[in-house]
Amino acid sequence: MDQFGKRHDNSAQRFGRARQREYEAVDEDFVTASWNRSRAAGVAREGGAVRFIGDVDVASRLVYHAQPILERLIDYTEDVPLSVAVSDNKGRVLKRLDTNDKMANLVDQISLSPGFSYAESEVGTNGVGTVLESGRSIQIVGTAHFHERFHRYSCSGSPIRDPLTGRIEGVLDLTCLVEHSTPLLHSFVRSAAATIENSLLTDRGIHQRILFDEFSRLDSRSKFPVFVVGHNVLISNLLAQNVFSADEQRAITHHARYLMEAVSHTVDEIQISPTRTVQLKGRRLNSDGHMLGIAVEVVESADQRLSHLPHFFDGANLPATRTTAGPHVEVSHSPVWTRSVGQVRSALAESHPLLVLGEAGTGKTTILVAAFQDQFGDGDIVRFDAWTPEIPLPPKTTRPTLLIFRHVERLDAESAELLHQRLRELDTSETVKIAATASPAEPQNKQPYRQFLLGDFRTSVHLPALRHRGDDIAHLTRSILGVLAHRRVDNVLPSTMQVLTRYRWPGNVRELADALEFAVAQRPTADITPEDLPGSCYQAGARTISRLESMERDAIVRALQENGGNRARTATALGIARSSLYRKIKHFGIDGV
Repeated sequence: MDQFGKRHDNSAQRFGRARQREYEAVDEDFVTASWNRSRAAGVAREGGAVRFIGDVDVASRLVYHAQPILERLIDYTEDVPLSVAVSDNKGRVLKRLDTNDKMANLVDQISLSPGFSYAESEVGTNGVGTVLESGRSIQIVGTAHFHERFHRYSCSGSPIRDPLTGRIEGVLDLTCLVEHSTPLLHSFVRSAAATIENSLLTDRGIHQRILFDEFSRLDSRSKFPVFVVGHNVLISNLLAQNVFSADEQRAITHHARYLMEAVSHTVDEIQISPTRTVQLKGRRLNSDGHMLGIAVEVVESADQRLSHLPHFFDGANLPATRTTAGPHVEVSHSPVWTRSVGQVRSALAESHPLLVLGEAGTGKTTILVAAFQDQFGDGDIVRFDAWTPEIPLPPKTTRPTLLIFRHVERLDAESAELLHQRLRELDTSETVKIAATASPAEPQNKQPYRQFLLGDFRTSVHLPALRHRGDDIAHLTRSILGVLAHRRVDNVLPSTMQVLTRYRWPGNVRELADALEFAVAQRPTADITPEDLPGSCYQAGARTISRLESMERDAIVRALQENGGNRARTATALGIARSSLYRKIKHFGIDGV
């Protein structure tokens, strides 16, 4: 091998080791638990071979529905030496595809082939058996594998569940060398597994389809946790899984089955824990005289309702001072938004002066208000839309107080200095929290703005634009309509939602709220149709993208943000060629990052 080749291999190995340390730090406790199970099962750390079972159904229903997804994953990851495999619920490999012959030869060496068993009890921690043991998606990199034969590899695995029963049908696994490992693969495998699950639904019986269709209908219009319970079926939405513990979910579903046998329509209150009482609003589901199940919404009293991710209005209508309980919040599917929420909460909890950046209308003020009230409950929120030197200092108080200085990008040099002096006089203790907002795209005076960012506000969070959170459009639409129409709008037609998701929303959430307000004015008491939307919603030519593509886009946007918009570093971090990154940026219309 020439010297250039050696340097290239050494660089790849250093990058792989750094990536491996990153993953091991994230999942250290999880990996430790898996290693303990492997030892208890008597798995050796060296020697031996992967056991060949042989008696597997390579033409199973799972393989039939997984095959198109495996092929699509190979197309998406053509630049990465990769193997994609699907296994059954006992860890036995059923099907495998590879991006190239070299990768095929490598995984043949570890017997990742149909008929071989990758159960954790036989080969230790890995991306198939450990998924089955834990019931969650994982990424096992390098020496996080229990057996030394797998130390060269990175495995990203995700369970494939029956959408109606919730039981694990199998595992989807992506395997590559450690030096090619990237978080993008973990996003791919989770999303691809969800796509296979949706495909599995298509050949279910008519009664199960009725239950699933009712769940989809109720989940699309409800602001609350939703359960659909049948004799052998349990479906719940993401909000239900997030706000209730496993024991609480069992109590809810047990009572739902009781109500299913009792009456056709019911509202009942139950205690699901020593400190928690909820109300179940249910409707029994029938078909041709047969009772199939019950659909329930779970409502908590206002003083018990849990907060998760902030609701997304801009906050322009908030009063200068506000003392109230936390605002209603909705769950966001977007990884970039979830990450921003966590950063805001951490900064406020640690009393760090915080600068929130983002395009106009992204919800900078709202995320501050919601995060503050979510953590501190009753408190004072004081907002200043423009700088004046007469801003009074808050009185000494034990009440939590949040001061928000909006649009600091508009400050000139003199105003920035005055604000700097006033901030030094403020007591940023556990009681008083300091925050500011800015739209960094076109600051009127860059130098004062830069000094402000680097001087007084050393902690900053960048909120993603709505065009990078396409998965949130449906959730945002329901939230906004719940306020605008006071729940008088029953539904948004699928064709209307298609128009909303295709548009790029240059005005972000504020523009979406304006468009929905316009639509409600046209049709205040019925379903919103595409014709009710303003003409601006039809100006974008972007196409609707799949869930898998959406996850890919979010991973690229997140990587661009983490690397300061540098595309060369971003391509390296994602483990793809720079030309592929440029092609994907153009394909998704990613800009402004």
